[in-house]
Amino acid sequence: MITIIIFLVTIISFKSSEDFKNWFQVHVLNNSFSFTNIASKYESLFGNPIPFKSFIKEKPVFSEKINYSSLTQYNNGILLNVDNNLIPSIGEGLIIFIGKKDNQNCIIVDQKDVEVTYCMLKHIGVKLYDHIEAGSYIGEVDQKLLLYFTKNGEYLNYEDFI
Repeated sequence: MITIIIFLVTIISFKSSEDFKNWFQVHVLNNSFSFTNIASKYESLFGNPIPFKSFIKEKPVFSEKINYSSLTQYNNGILLNVDNNLIPSIGEGLIIFIGKKDNQNCIIVDQKDVEVTYCMLKHIGVKLYDHIEAGSYIGEVDQKLLLYFTKNGEYLNYEDFI
């Protein structure tokens, strides 16, 4: 009900005010939102959007950490020689991109304030907008995994995350 009211007020404001259109363009459409933060705030205020989710008992099938034998600095990220071809998520988050970057299969996970990019994947085991837990399976690689950590478009030091 609240969503419908907000939607109707926004549409009416678009029709009646050129200033509102400009403000909306600058502050909403040109900014990047963290959907994970929005989802966690929504759940803290209103509860889970799926009312019967508490009755479903799920057990993790895959709960791992990334094990690697060596790592090297690569551009703004790190290149890991992994011990296991199955790649788990470093943290909890929302899949916001699946596709090619620099001619490699990549996934970007929004982990609240930090975006983690997993590249060099030969198989992707998640879907766009999936919510994943830390340690859950995201894909497979051929012995090498490329990771990038960014916040507000700036690259971060990998040592804070691995």
